[in-house]
Amino acid sequence: MDYSLDKTDESTRDTRYGTSARTVMSPMQPIRVLYVEDNPIDRLFFRRLLTHDSEREFEVVATETGQDGLDLCCTFRPECILLDYHLPDMDGSEFLAKLSSDVNSKRSTAVLILTNEGNERMAAEAIEHGAHNFILKREVDGKGLKRAILAAMAKVGEYRREFEDKQRFKTYYANEVRERANLEHRLKATREQLEIARFIQRGLLPTTSPDLAGLEIAGICLPADETGGDFFDYIRFTDGTIGVLIGDVMEHGLGPALIAAEIRAYIRAFSRTEIRFEKILSHVNELLWEDVQGSYFATLFAAKLWPGSRAVECASAGHIAHILRADGTLETICGKSLPLGVDGDLAIERCTQHAALRTGDLLVMLTDGIFEPHNDDGKPFGMQRALQTILEYRGEPCSEILKLLVDEVAAHSAGHQPHDDMTAVLIKATWKK
Repeated sequence: MDYSLDKTDESTRDTRYGTSARTVMSPMQPIRVLYVEDNPIDRLFFRRLLTHDSEREFEVVATETGQDGLDLCCTFRPECILLDYHLPDMDGSEFLAKLSSDVNSKRSTAVLILTNEGNERMAAEAIEHGAHNFILKREVDGKGLKRAILAAMAKVGEYRREFEDKQRFKTYYANEVRERANLEHRLKATREQLEIARFIQRGLLPTTSPDLAGLEIAGICLPADETGGDFFDYIRFTDGTIGVLIGDVMEHGLGPALIAAEIRAYIRAFSRTEIRFEKILSHVNELLWEDVQGSYFATLFAAKLWPGSRAVECASAGHIAHILRADGTLETICGKSLPLGVDGDLAIERCTQHAALRTGDLLVMLTDGIFEPHNDDGKPFGMQRALQTILEYRGEPCSEILKLLVDEVAAHSAGHQPHDDMTAVLIKATWKK
């Protein structure tokens, strides 16, 4: 095995695994060239081509067998290999096949096939196996050899950049796939939790209406999302009276749903010891203020009913209700109190001492999700249209009126996804005194 260059060349220095052939010194690093050639005359010829009048410095290691060349690829790490196609132990194609199994060498090493005239077909086959070009030994000069080396190295650089770009894309894509899978997993978990929350919140709404002689009561609550800030409830007080209430926490979604559940729980707890809605709501406001400090507020309207009577006592925290009289006239019930959660010292006042319902009258409680939806022209459904719709279907059962009202709102908004919760409660007087 010959790992050295000709010692007669004074510009070279021998080492065990090669010789650096230096010409004009350059601040650039020398180009590492592995020369695999079993013909000593050719080795000397090509070495001198590289060392003569060169603008670049070359560090050359020479060997005469393909296996030694492959071994040197691991230790010397050549930037270019000058490869004789016909070697004692293997041909150029076999050498290239083994070289390609070394991923690092394949992506960082240029290969030029050295062949004699008449062997161009084999050289072309070698290019198909991974060589970057071929050189006819007897036709090349020093400048041509150096240009060929630099051109092959430039091509390797392009391949390496393309490979690195592909690797970066694969890494980016793999990360995106993992991130998307993680997001989908978290989204699925969130949806499952929201579905549980929706199930729990729906379970907090009344499933049946109070059975009061001469009065028909129905309510409906449709959250815009899985959960919402609207609610209604029926309360049975210790004195036998029935409370009907509707509430609307600002915005909608999980946060308002928690506030709505909190308000409902407070009202139910205070109703065990207190029978006046204005007092109950004042206590609720104090606790709500302590909890949220004005971050959320809720409007609420409450009506108290006496069994066997048509009298209604009302309290309001920033929420308006209406009485549609049997003769078509309209009465608005509104208090002076602010919504719950706006002021910790808020005192809720009773709206009316007693509002008497006559046969055919309807007490209407709505949240803004009923009358605020817009159509394609930006026109809201409106409170007046909501009341007119209820008046139009007043002969139907209250539950049916509510369904028809929701259908009218949906038709007006042209099937658009609702942006707010929709809640309504109706109390109809059905008998004469």
